[in-house]
Amino acid sequence: MRRVTSYRALFVVATMCGACQFSENRDLRRVVNSSELVGRWALTEESARDMAASGLRLLQDFSTFYFVLRADGTCEFKAFVGADAEGNVLGVPPSASKPCRWTKQVDRNAIRVEIGEADSVAYDVGEDVEGRLVLWKHAGDPDLWKYIEYRRQP
Repeated sequence: MRRVTSYRALFVVATMCGACQFSENRDLRRVVNSSELVGRWALTEESARDMAASGLRLLQDFSTFYFVLRADGTCEFKAFVGADAEGNVLGVPPSASKPCRWTKQVDRNAIRVEIGEADSVAYDVGEDVEGRLVLWKHAGDPDLWKYIEYRRQP
């Protein structure tokens, strides 16, 4: 009887472990300084694919979307413009770029971008597989591991 109970316990543990997924860790192991974030950031091609997989359809070429973060806390932001599955347009009008302000969050590797009076968006700071800094957030459901990601340009 004891042997049957041991096999049952082993079966339950193996089943639970098999159902677990790998959890991607995009957090940096170091603190990023504000000065490292100053510069031009461009939307990545991978992000355009991730947004499409999340149900967004880009209405412009992905290479036209960018951030410029300046040392004085000002920035220029041209967000992606897309349409959801119902055809609703999301984002900034295609010809517009918006002035903004940005701050690095003190308690974590993230920035907050304030666009105009009422709009703000937060991006985490991470690294891509080649060790380059990226600004990122989830594109839709976090469980899908799809991202809106901007890579710092040289």
